[in-house]
Amino acid sequence: MTTFSDSAQNFPTGTLKALLDALPGGAWLHQGNRLLHTNPALSLLTGHSSEHLRTIAFWELFIPEEQPLIRERGTARLHGEHPPSSYETAIATANGVLLWVDMMTTVVIMDGLPTVLATITDISARRNAEAEQERLHALLTQIIDSDPVPTFAIDDQHRITHWNRACALITKRGAADMIGTKHHQQVFYERERPTMADIIVTGSATDDLALYYREKRLTRSHVVAEAFEAEDYFPNLGDGGCWLYFTAAPIKDAKGRVIGAIETLQDVTERHQAENALLEHQKQLESMVAQRGQQLADAQAQLMQAEKLASIGQLAAGVAHEINNPIGFVNSNLSSLQGYVATLLT
Repeated sequence: MTTFSDSAQNFPTGTLKALLDALPGGAWLHQGNRLLHTNPALSLLTGHSSEHLRTIAFWELFIPEEQPLIRERGTARLHGEHPPSSYETAIATANGVLLWVDMMTTVVIMDGLPTVLATITDISARRNAEAEQERLHALLTQIIDSDPVPTFAIDDQHRITHWNRACALITKRGAADMIGTKHHQQVFYERERPTMADIIVTGSATDDLALYYREKRLTRSHVVAEAFEAEDYFPNLGDGGCWLYFTAAPIKDAKGRVIGAIETLQDVTERHQAENALLEHQKQLESMVAQRGQQLADAQAQLMQAEKLASIGQLAAGVAHEINNPIGFVNSNLSSLQGYVATLLT
């Protein structure tokens, strides 16, 4: 003989039915296969009349794939077993609409017999919202994962929710190892410190961004609202380190609350290498120009010295010429002077 715990309450039939009729959610009673009593809310929810409901088995309220489990649990409960008393399932309405419901069951004593009292609450709106959220999450995952730009996203608890293939390629950390963890900080930095996405989620963007990225070309994004951009060198990424240009922006829900952040990364190592090569070439050119300038200065000094020497030479030649003229005159008249002197002495 089946026995039930003392916790099963004993209700008069009329009292129990009146209680069910006052419930806002669908409810019914059954002592075997058939429904003994259904309340008006159940008819309103399913679209079936109370007369029709009393002609079907209790498990026939539910969609076909759920019926075996509902039947098994309902029957087991009548036999004194204790299957789950609360779970989510689905019913089909009279016009074929699927409704998700939260079902609760218990055993009461009615007219001395064990009776299952079941209630259902329509949770379709919540389940549809969850399904839509899952669909959007899957769509977002697909979009992010197919993006050639390395991208990761975190939730408001700083857990990684997305880590695309491009991000796995640049960091050498796969999505399976990263999603659901908070290990992204360890990937980019040798010591514990927040990424730009973490700072945006925390809500202290102005102060902390200035603290960590003041000297990293930090700017507000001109494309994405409330986003920031910066550049930094990461010695533990790539082959011997790499430069990354990164942008982080908040992810908000329909009410404008920050529920996460997304960060994109762009490897700009080649650009930095090109800039460094250009600077080095510029220095070489400046050095060559300086050398050429010195050589020109030296040549100009030598030219000026040569011009001075030439001028001195010309001056010396002119002086010599001026000296040679009277000397030549004197020299040419010495012989005549000697004759005149000899004549005077004789």
